[in-house]
Amino acid sequence: MRREYGPERLAGQGLDPNQYESGDRTIAKLLGATPARDHVDLVVTWRDGAYEVWASRGMIRFKRYVDDDGGLHFDVIEQVGDNPIANQDPFRSFHHR
Repeated sequence: MRREYGPERLAGQGLDPNQYESGDRTIAKLLGATPARDHVDLVVTWRDGAYEVWASRGMIRFKRYVDDDGGLHFDVIEQVGDNPIANQDPFRSFHHR
């Protein structure tokens, strides 16, 4: 049996509904405007019951589940562009844009 496995603490984790608009503007600035975009590869948040990972190459939104044996499972809810966490190669060129 699987159960949803979100953040340990919901308070102060990610964006609250009253922060969605300012959060979207901040994500856009971090990934699209210099000098921030030269130093930021990923922006990760918890919003509306799911994790979001944003990068200049795409966004993935997912829920995390744990089974009775402790195994983790991830269900993709939405993807735009490339999945920014699909390739976790630490030697991938940061300047690949």
